[in-house]
Amino acid sequence: MNEHIRDYCKKFIESQENPHYAVFLNGKWGTGKTYFINKLLEEYTDDTDVKSNDIPVLKWFISGINTVSSISAVFAVKKYYAFIKPIKDEKFFNSESAHKQIEEICGSKKKMNFVMEQTLFSLDKFEAEIKAKWLSILFIKTFKEKVFTIEDYTNLLFCIGNLNSANCKETLEVFYNAYKNKDDEQIQLARANKDYSSLSMSGLIRLPSGATAFDNIGGAYINELGIRFYENVLNFGSVTTNG
Repeated sequence: MNEHIRDYCKKFIESQENPHYAVFLNGKWGTGKTYFINKLLEEYTDDTDVKSNDIPVLKWFISGINTVSSISAVFAVKKYYAFIKPIKDEKFFNSESAHKQIEEICGSKKKMNFVMEQTLFSLDKFEAEIKAKWLSILFIKTFKEKVFTIEDYTNLLFCIGNLNSANCKETLEVFYNAYKNKDDEQIQLARANKDYSSLSMSGLIRLPSGATAFDNIGGAYINELGIRFYENVLNFGSVTTNG
């Protein structure tokens, strides 16, 4: 075990203040990255001030390929940090009761493990850091605040992956405002003329009758899941409307 890397990781783990950065362990397949992390975490038992479940660890398994470039490695770390920091800041997730609550929400330990695997798989596939932040909020809203069911959560993993991160919030806001202001003709006209192509594969809107995912204009409507996703994730629970 490389003592310099080990000492650096221990300093990071044992820091009493939020370091505002993440540690990315990179290396070729088979060099012992997972073994290194597992042996390091063995040092942190219930007899120490630092508990192993306080340590944000992402086990990244890449078979047969190296990281494309240092740019992709930095992006991977930023994306992971954007996801894990809000969750780690929620002290609730450091408790035994949190683990039990997550398992209860999932329905079984087997289902919980599957959902966590799907969460990391989705995070790995996201092409934008903002999607990692949305996923983090969704995780908290589901497993701490119980705003979403486990079925909602797994559906929204797919939804986030299919969103256009550049304009989806602004586009969904038009449909949300139309939902909140049903009698406002100007807002309804804006909804009817809104290009919804960036949301057509998201599962957050109802397409016009006879429309396909490749259409763009024709009066789509936000659906129930889209309403709750906008209110609790995209808009961080603080909704403003034109009415």
